[in-house]
Amino acid sequence: MHKLVEAMRVKEGSVFDLTHHTFYERDFTFFIRLSKYLGRVVRCDKARTEEIGLLSQLIYLSSLLHVSITEETNDMEQLRAEKQMPVLLGDLLYGRFISELSETGNSSYLPIYLSYLKEFNANSIDSLEDRTEFDMKKAAFLLMVKTNEVFALVMGHNPLDVLMEGELFFAEEWNVSKGEKVTNMAQLEALFDR
Repeated sequence: MHKLVEAMRVKEGSVFDLTHHTFYERDFTFFIRLSKYLGRVVRCDKARTEEIGLLSQLIYLSSLLHVSITEETNDMEQLRAEKQMPVLLGDLLYGRFISELSETGNSSYLPIYLSYLKEFNANSIDSLEDRTEFDMKKAAFLLMVKTNEVFALVMGHNPLDVLMEGELFFAEEWNVSKGEKVTNMAQLEALFDR
């Protein structure tokens, strides 16, 4: 997943250098592993499976950075003064998601991913206003559903059949372990060299 590693670079530095967010192995690998699993289930070719995994992983990381803002913020003043970099980095990763989507000619996936963003944003606002609890597990579940929909679209399957497989994978894999902390580019590269 060379493209995911490259997406984390910012000029001569990286996202790691510009944010205090704590990343774990799962943050960089869950949707890639989910896509490999679903690709086998629906018999999707390797290249397309990797593309979908990368797209879902990028949008997840963008979401993760945006959620980290509200999790660490005590008041609106702090939100305005201290949290601009995570917003910018989340937007940067979202921009790289859009670039990847365009470069690979997979714009037909966009409505599905946009519906994820719409739900993610609505839930985030509801959480900020104390109307509901929303965390990255719930966000990841929403994105898992959308990743399943992309595979169903690509392969012409019933989305519900694919969803059942995705839910099984999520139930078995999400809570197993976050994995080790990933604090720099060398550790991120090592994740994909295994």
